[in-house]
Amino acid sequence: MIPDRFESDRMGLYKSDSMKKTILLIIIMILAGCAGLVPHKPEPSVAPRPEDQTAIRNNTLIRKKLMDQYAEWKGTRYRAGGLSRNGVDCSGFVYLTFRSKLNIHLPRSADLQSKCGVPVSRNNLNPGDLVFFKTGFFERHVGVYIGEDWFLHASSTNGVTISKLSNEYWASAYCFSRRVTIRQDQSGL
Repeated sequence: MIPDRFESDRMGLYKSDSMKKTILLIIIMILAGCAGLVPHKPEPSVAPRPEDQTAIRNNTLIRKKLMDQYAEWKGTRYRAGGLSRNGVDCSGFVYLTFRSKLNIHLPRSADLQSKCGVPVSRNNLNPGDLVFFKTGFFERHVGVYIGEDWFLHASSTNGVTISKLSNEYWASAYCFSRRVTIRQDQSGL
């Protein structure tokens, strides 16, 4: 004898045909979702496009300009609200760096700087991208990415310095990054 209903129907687990259809649909959706977990086959390597080569050249030039700024400001002590070689804070240093080296006028505060440009993930950073950290309950810190996991900033303990993003302190304080568009005609790149 073949039963008309599932065993669970007699126990009241499936109340109607619509419930059965819903459960079947959920199972199909779960299985379909798992199909998307198949590893992506990498694209075959091709020669860089001209615009990619320009971006690489620009990143190199931006990094050079940022390193020139570091050479001029290295060791300048931290001073809240400062905007000179007698003392500078993190957002002031970013403000001055973008203005003098890249001909870009950013807002003065880290809070307003955090609204400039577009979001960029940590693993897609380019030289010149802004990196933001939460260093206290209300405090925010900003620096400029220079490449290869390093960023330039005015540290409250070391003054103007270069630090590694993967450093335990900075890695745990990291919040997000922003990319400000740097046009060739703006910065002389």
